[in-house]
Amino acid sequence: LTQRLSLIGYGDVGGLTEHHSWQVLGTLNYQLNDHLFVSAGYRHMTIDLNDGRSAIDVDLSGPLLGVTWQF
Repeated sequence: LTQRLSLIGYGDVGGLTEHHSWQVLGTLNYQLNDHLFVSAGYRHMTIDLNDGRSAIDVDLSGPLLGVTWQF
């Protein structure tokens, strides 16, 4: 976006059977100096597992904050 401001988008899908998961993530990142970045964003993840004896069906969503030290 600018020299210090950037966006990151990420997504993946795993297991296209009765056992599957997927997630999407987006962050806005700001570079404080040559080595330090701060990030804020949102993530959604779905996990659906069923082995015949037990089942897990979970949706997780929410904001995130992060710090990255690059060396």
